[in-house]
Amino acid sequence: MRASSSPIYSTHCRALQLTPYRVLSYLVAPSPTIMTTPYTPIPIDIKQWRKIDRDVVVEKFIVTAVWMPHQYEVPSNSESRQLIHWRGGGAYRTADGGEGSTSYDTRNWIKGSPEIEVQLISKDFAVSSTAVDYWEMPLKKHYTTTDIFNLIKNKRLHHFLYNGNGSGCLTWTRRLVE
Repeated sequence: MRASSSPIYSTHCRALQLTPYRVLSYLVAPSPTIMTTPYTPIPIDIKQWRKIDRDVVVEKFIVTAVWMPHQYEVPSNSESRQLIHWRGGGAYRTADGGEGSTSYDTRNWIKGSPEIEVQLISKDFAVSSTAVDYWEMPLKKHYTTTDIFNLIKNKRLHHFLYNGNGSGCLTWTRRLVE
C-alpha cells in the first residue's frame, strides 16, 4: 500500500500507515449518509467508460482525493471548510504498456438533493495530476473492471444518497472498498 505525503495525509491520514479502513472510518464518522431509503435510483452512467477498458484485470485499487471549487459552510459554526471529493479507481496496464484506470465516481444529481449518480469513467492515467492525496493497494483477489461495475450494482451502491449537503463521497468509496 502506498500513500502520498501531502499535507492532507500528514494532518488527517496518519492512521493510514496502520490500515486504510481505520482512517476511512474515522473520516466518515460525521457523515449521516443514508443507504437504505427506498427510491428509484438514477441509472449508472457508463457513457465515458470505453469498451476497450471493460473486462480489464485491475492491478490495484486507488482512492483519490481532489479539492472541490467551493467550501462547505457549517450552519452551527462560522468556519467554512474546503471540500474534498473522494473517488475510487481500478488501475491497470494498457495494451501499449502504459497505465490506465476506470474511475468509479459519484456526483450530486441535483444541487441540494441527496440523490447521486454513479459514473464509470475511463482514464489514461492511474492517479490524477490534480489529486491532493491518494492511497493505493493491491486487490486480494482477481477483479476486472466489469466485476467492480457488477459489484456496484449487486451491492446497490447506485441507490446511495448523500446527506443533502453534498457530503458522502468518502462513505460511498469506503463501501465500495469493503
